[in-house]
Amino acid sequence: MGKPLYLSWQDEFSQDDGHIIDEQHRGVLASINSLHYFLQQGHGIEALLPTAKIVLQYLQFHAKTEEGILRDAGYGEIEQFIKQAAQDVTAYKEACREAITHQDPLFLLIFLRDWWSRHLEDHKNFTVYLND
Repeated sequence: MGKPLYLSWQDEFSQDDGHIIDEQHRGVLASINSLHYFLQQGHGIEALLPTAKIVLQYLQFHAKTEEGILRDAGYGEIEQFIKQAAQDVTAYKEACREAITHQDPLFLLIFLRDWWSRHLEDHKNFTVYLND
């Protein structure tokens, strides 16, 4: 059947017990893994579009949640955070267009894997503000 999960939750991803960010991170991973599951089942890109839209919505409201927490905590790089979040959404939409153009949903999974790695790296800069 193939690998059951594309990205697995690890304790090292945790921001703090019971934190909304952890719950949203788990939701992001769950939606990415759903996309992967449907891909493994042989669904074409058109059948994956509803799941791809869910992933987009998760990325957007997760960024808004982090933005609100960081803004309230006085994070000094909030404008850069907002700019990066907008760039991530634009890049994801472009990956969706590429996946449709090439009829290859792997564009989405590769983008999301790379986004997740970058997002975790970014957290090293602002996790202290999320938990403040």
